[in-house]
Order: sequence, then C-alpha cells, then structure tokens
Amino acid sequence: MAAPLLLINLDRSPERLAAMRQQLAGFGLAFERLPATDGAQTPPAVLAEYYSEMLNRRQYHKRLTPGEIACYISHLRAWRLIVERNWAYAVVLEDDLELQPAFPAALAALASLPPGWDLVKLASGRPKPVVSQLPLSPFALVDYYKAPVLTGAQAVSRAAAEKLLRTRIPFGRPADVDLQFPWETGIRVQGLEPYTVSARADVPSTINSVAPRQSVPSRTTAFLRQRLTFNLRLLRESLRTHGPADTLRCLLRGR
Repeated sequence: MAAPLLLINLDRSPERLAAMRQQLAGFGLAFERLPATDGAQTPPAVLAEYYSEMLNRRQYHKRLTPGEIACYISHLRAWRLIVERNWAYAVVLEDDLELQPAFPAALAALASLPPGWDLVKLASGRPKPVVSQLPLSPFALVDYYKAPVLTGAQAVSRAAAEKLLRTRIPFGRPADVDLQFPWETGIRVQGLEPYTVSARADVPSTINSVAPRQSVPSRTTAFLRQRLTFNLRLLRESLRTHGPADTLRCLLRGR
C-alpha cells in the first residue's frame, strides 16, 4: 500500500497548492492537504501554547519569529495526524518543492526499508557527512553525522511521531534544528540519497513573510556556548551509535 502523502499548505497560498497538485498528479499520486498554521493570523496566546520563550533562551541563540513557530506547529499537527490515523508512516511535504522524476521510485524504496526506522529525509539544503549507508539501488539509506536542516520532504514513522509529540511540546528551536538533537528526541534521522526533492528557488519563504528571520538579532555568547556544547554532544552520540572507526572515517573524509 502506498504511503499517505500529507501536504502542508497555507490557505493564503493557493498557487503553491496548485503547483504541487500538478506535480503529484503527473506521477499519479494522491495527497491530503493539511492546512498550515499561519503565523500572521494565529493569536500570540495560541502560539505560546507550543513555543516556550524560556526554552528558547536556554536552547537557541535567536528568538523564533511567528512564522517559524507556526511552521513547527504545522509539523506537530502532521505528526499528530500520523498517530491518530494509526499509519505506519507518512510522507510529509511542504508546498514549495520541486519533485524530481525519481520521486515515485523513492516512495517505493521507503516501502522496502527494514523495520525500525524513524525519520527519513528526502531533501536537504546542503550535503551532510555520512557515517554509514545501506544500499537500496538506485538509492542508499544513509546515517548522518549531523542531520541536515530543512523539513520540506521527509517520511515520518508512527513511532517517531509519538516520540516527537512527547518530547517537543513545548519547543524552543526551529523544527529542522530540533531534529538535530537525537539524544533529546530519541529518534534516528536518516536520509534517502540521492535526494529526489528540492526546494524551489523561485518561491519566497512564507515564514519570512510574517517577520524576516534575518532581522532577529543573535545572542552571540549563547550561540558560541551552544555550538560548543552541541558539537561535543554530537561527537559523543556518534561514538555511541556508530563506534569510533566509522565516526573517525566520516570526520576525516567530510562526506
């Protein structure tokens, strides 16, 4: 059975919905639209039910904008739907994507994965060092040293959704950054490479349409402290999960 496809889309972005519908229809793929939480329309009190300023100051070097908070809430709602529908997993898509011709093959590869996986990225901003990989011709299921950012396209298992709902409310970081902390979430973030989804360069971010992320000042001291702590913890996690040999090999080759 094909995995459910959930498409996160703002009510005020019908053109994005039309573009994604056209791409998916071209592959003969059905999807369910999940109305995105709109940071421009959601009352601050509702955003505060999910976002903790106290956690943010402790965990991250910038306060989150309403758009970043709303984006995270949209993904939380997608994860909740996976649990409520009792799906084994679902593919969660954002609406600013370009799907490559091999996208249906990637969906088929997901269906053939060994049991026990948590979250698999189908897109990434930049390549990340890979510690190990499992060949799934023509793809490979890769384990990252550090999970890539971007939440545009990822397969999420029910077990992972349950863990994320249990550990990520409230939150203090952006959604994609939070997924880089497996020792907090208890989930394993992997990737299916080569990626079959990319972000459209011609589509501006709706997150920035509420309040530009670049305009939020960074807490420099906090950034340096958090970066050092994170890198040390990440190394420790990789040594625990993958062992010294694979970790060292990954760090030496950088990819």
